[in-house]
Amino acid sequence: MTSKINILVFVVCMSIIATPAIGREFSLLKHASISGQSSHMINGIDTVTASAGSGIKGSINLSLSKNFGLEFGVGYLSMKIDQNSAVNQWNWSYYDSVYANKLYYYIQSGEYDIEQHPQQQITIIPFEVALNYSVSLSKAIEPYILGGVGIFSYKRNLWLDETWGEGYKLPQDSIYYEYRFNHYAPPKKGAIPYLRLGAGVNFTLMQYLSLGVDYELNHIPFRKGSISYRVYDILFTENYYRQIDNFPFDDIGKITLSLNFNY
Repeated sequence: MTSKINILVFVVCMSIIATPAIGREFSLLKHASISGQSSHMINGIDTVTASAGSGIKGSINLSLSKNFGLEFGVGYLSMKIDQNSAVNQWNWSYYDSVYANKLYYYIQSGEYDIEQHPQQQITIIPFEVALNYSVSLSKAIEPYILGGVGIFSYKRNLWLDETWGEGYKLPQDSIYYEYRFNHYAPPKKGAIPYLRLGAGVNFTLMQYLSLGVDYELNHIPFRKGSISYRVYDILFTENYYRQIDNFPFDDIGKITLSLNFNY
């Protein structure tokens, strides 16, 4: 699945770049970009303590006027999640009702040595749009600010990295076996809206090429207890509540390094 997503993003990036000669036929097209991103959690929900990851992005920027532009983008992010009591927070019915009892029995009997290490990861495909405002300080330096909205299509996974050990005593020796495997919980999926706010700067390298760097904040609205949640309560159904509740972050920060193909 991950490889298919990477191929999709690569095709999108390559298709929007084309050549400057093609771009000149479209007076609104300012530049197309391929980007690498480093992401980190600013605020998490429940007992989520930290999260960080990386990703890629493809985008196009349309010129609306001398200073204003409109950006459309799609990307892919993968982030590791650290969470206290992760299994208890997951509401994993099979583990809670069946598997936990078996573990307790084997641990108490001493038949196996058992170690468990919860692992958690989220993959996100952002679809986003933003209005940006830029000012040329010189021919080579162009700072900008941006604000916009987007949709996070996400899949959150939890698994247990388990090691079971078992020893056998023989007349003249002893044998110890270890079994290591991953035990996966049902994933949590959804598509939720988010807000964007950021600032950055583009550095012109040559006529048709520039380098951009920016920092962006993504905020998840419609959390329970917030004013915006009441609006969401009117517009959407209980299924959407679960998709927002299962998303582990309130705020994400992203550092983006972009290669811009100017038209």
